[in-house]
Amino acid sequence: MAKVYEGRFGIKANSKGEVVLGKQVEGKFTAADAATVLKRVQAIAKEHKLVARVFKPDAKATEPVILADKWGNPYLALLPKRAGAAAPTKRAAWFD
Repeated sequence: MAKVYEGRFGIKANSKGEVVLGKQVEGKFTAADAATVLKRVQAIAKEHKLVARVFKPDAKATEPVILADKWGNPYLALLPKRAGAAAPTKRAAWFD
């Protein structure tokens, strides 16, 4: 299961002709800027005639999210919109 990326990142072009996200300590973007990053990646790809590398597992996916891969690098994914986090039905009780 992928986790939300924690940290700062920037947008770059790799050697394969794709627009990707890369770790940067002084990066301009964070995971909260996912919608802005999606628009910027698409604009850069169109302007420089590159391929925007965006993971889209479902045709109904509309929500941009910045996730971390298994090496901790950020990537842009479009996921289905969630209604919200469900509250747990039972809580565990801790006893001494």
